[in-house]
Amino acid sequence: MAKRTLKEILKEQQTSVEQDTRTPYEKFKQKPASPVTKDVYEKVLERFRQFCGAANYDALVYKDTENKIQYEPKVIQRMCQLYLKELTNDGLRRPSVLMQLWALAFFYQKCNDIVCNWELLSSEIPKERPLKQQNEDEDEEYQKAEMYTVPEQQQMIAVTRDPRDRAVVPFTGSTGVRAGAFEPLYNEQGELLAPGLQIRHIHKIKDLLPEDHPILSQYPDYKAIRMYSGYLVQVYADTPDEYFTFTSPEAARLLDIYHQDRVMRGEVLKMDSPLFREIFYSGNKEKANNPTYASAQALQMTMQRLQRRIGMRPKMKAAMSMKELLKSGKPGRIRRRVKVMHGFRKFTDTMMTNSGVDPEFRKLMMGHDCGLQENYYDYKQPESVYRALTEYLKAVPYLTLDEQERLRAKLEYSEMQNKELRESLEGTETLVKMMIKRQEATEQEVKQLKETSAAG
Repeated sequence: MAKRTLKEILKEQQTSVEQDTRTPYEKFKQKPASPVTKDVYEKVLERFRQFCGAANYDALVYKDTENKIQYEPKVIQRMCQLYLKELTNDGLRRPSVLMQLWALAFFYQKCNDIVCNWELLSSEIPKERPLKQQNEDEDEEYQKAEMYTVPEQQQMIAVTRDPRDRAVVPFTGSTGVRAGAFEPLYNEQGELLAPGLQIRHIHKIKDLLPEDHPILSQYPDYKAIRMYSGYLVQVYADTPDEYFTFTSPEAARLLDIYHQDRVMRGEVLKMDSPLFREIFYSGNKEKANNPTYASAQALQMTMQRLQRRIGMRPKMKAAMSMKELLKSGKPGRIRRRVKVMHGFRKFTDTMMTNSGVDPEFRKLMMGHDCGLQENYYDYKQPESVYRALTEYLKAVPYLTLDEQERLRAKLEYSEMQNKELRESLEGTETLVKMMIKRQEATEQEVKQLKETSAAG
């Protein structure tokens, strides 16, 4: 067989390309890939199309769709660069942004033979930051954003019947956990940095406070605190960044209902089961008992959906055409008043501050950097649980969303304070009576000694 020259090979390839009458989208649909991957990539493409203001998928490849004149690769690379930057600004973590990049590379390079510098685009996506800086705690834009109000959270719960949605709102609002804590965190080498929240990471208070504690059991409010119906939550467990916080009784009740719903659907809950998992349907036993964590991105999309239902986040149309986008170099999208997940964290911190929670305990329970105090404080000791929960109880009425539960929380806290004061006063009164009796006894002894001395 005669060897073909390079010129002949190139000519053959050019002829093959010219004869291929498929549209860019048809090439994408016909390219071999798993159904799950295709479904995910198609959703990414739709989001990218809306971002670019393109009329259809062909317009993502052709600047002149009628004559099939393609964009230069550097133009397409610039569009991808702006899109990925917008995702990063919206708070998506590096793994989620990389997945979007892979989808774009699949569409452009594998399906349509358009080569961009994907490695450069990947390097521009910010690296993962330490756990306690996840979700932009120190970012200026996040500091300026507002918190969710109680009425907004009430409405978000009211517009959904899904047990997971109804549980995640008060759980996040009463604990202040970062979105990244819900799922496992890995570094770029695939090594586990922190486990996601699991069933074993929530603890009933009465299991942590022994009934017959030699010191604490003498405190007037100890019995009431032992019966607190919220949970203690371990965050980033078994890592150097581990910290603790509590849930409100309301959040604990809705979390229990959510877990009961999972059991009714066929899941066998185990200690290492995700605290919040992906949505699944009854009857699929295999999926029911092979749960995957609800990702930060999935929870963010859930919150966005609830926001749209209550009118907080109207669905945005493309802000500009692709030509305007490339000319301005800015996405031109509207910034939201409340950050999707960080708004809950800001709510928790604000309510703790307003209710007078001790600043050191507030920092510990929010997972803020507390220096040596954080490293040496052992929150697992009964004395620590009692002291921290005593502080957290001040904020419970402020962190509770349901009006009736909030009144009940205020009443219980007031009764606890009154009982403590009453028992303290009763103890003081008893002590005063004892001192009076001792004084009278002493005076009687002195009197007898004088009489004895005078008689002698």
